[in-house]
Amino acid sequence: MKIAYLVNSLGAGGAERHLVRLISGIKGKGHKSVVLVLSSRITGGAKNLAKEIRKTGTKVIYLRSFCWGTLGRWLCLYLTLRRLDPTILHSHLPRSDLAASAIKLVWPGLPWISTLHDAYTKDKYRGHWIFPWTRGAWQQGDHFIAVSNNAKQWAEKVLRMPEGKITIIYHGVRCPTSSPSKTMRIKTWRIGCLSRYEKRKGLETLIRCMNMVRQKNPSVQLILAGSDPDGYSSYLRSVIRSEGVEKQVELAGFCKEPEKFLKNLGIFVSASLSEGFGIALIEAMATGLPVVASNIYPFNHIVQNGVTGILAEPGNPASFSQALIQLLTNPMRARQMGRAGLLRCRKTFSLQKCLDQTEKVYRSVVNKKNKPIESKASQIQN
Repeated sequence: MKIAYLVNSLGAGGAERHLVRLISGIKGKGHKSVVLVLSSRITGGAKNLAKEIRKTGTKVIYLRSFCWGTLGRWLCLYLTLRRLDPTILHSHLPRSDLAASAIKLVWPGLPWISTLHDAYTKDKYRGHWIFPWTRGAWQQGDHFIAVSNNAKQWAEKVLRMPEGKITIIYHGVRCPTSSPSKTMRIKTWRIGCLSRYEKRKGLETLIRCMNMVRQKNPSVQLILAGSDPDGYSSYLRSVIRSEGVEKQVELAGFCKEPEKFLKNLGIFVSASLSEGFGIALIEAMATGLPVVASNIYPFNHIVQNGVTGILAEPGNPASFSQALIQLLTNPMRARQMGRAGLLRCRKTFSLQKCLDQTEKVYRSVVNKKNKPIESKASQIQN
């Protein structure tokens, strides 16, 4: 098969990092792919993933807008797809989905699959209001991959998708075959979070919990790494100053090497108020890190409370400080949770499992598209 992946941009985020893994894995299964990008603009200092995609031998095509803005870009997409003639068009994120739906209007025979990386509600997506008005565009899709049950339920309710048109496939990560070291990684505990600087990520909660945490461990450090698309870091710096934790909290900016960042931590923490999935969480668990996370779905599905990590009350600094102190004061328990998290990733959130399930969806959609043609051919032969 030849799969054309359509994405808004290649600025590194959870969806885009998932796409890089998906492209690499699909090529390993013998399929060809090409990446079509709606915009070359990247905000907040995020890394451009085009180079990583090209390393897999996959072509990256930035779509031109000609002189008609969005419509011109859609026209360029149509002409490019006609030239490439892919087996499947697989879009990621709403703007790409909307462009793909426009293609389906003029090329209904092209199988279109969309991955829903989140439930695009008011608290998560600025354009949430558009979906009730444009649900007909999404209903043209041949199949949808939801990254969580929450995303699936949203699609059924808001987009009015039939249940049989949606498959839940969790994001996957590569898991090392060896167990994490039984010794502490570093003497000074470093607590870290990989997340965009924005309100719903709960970074303010983590900053405000540090005064309580440092009373038990004065040398503890919190490193917050992420892109800053809307300038939210200015507010976070003001919170750091008001809490008097300038020596304990670092805003490290966008992290170009997430694996290296994770390996230099003792605990991974995420205080998000809402999430589509939480790919950084499983990346941390695959590294063998114990995790502290908000007790929200799907975090409370990914993290087994008391086994692979500790769940804390969203938006509650005291709850997060208590959870972090439990791990800081009990290194043996922290190591046990780290090992248990790695085992859970191998079993439930492995990249291989994600790839196998995605390929199964691809084949199912293509087979359904081909059945009418095959049946007509058999009628002629009979």
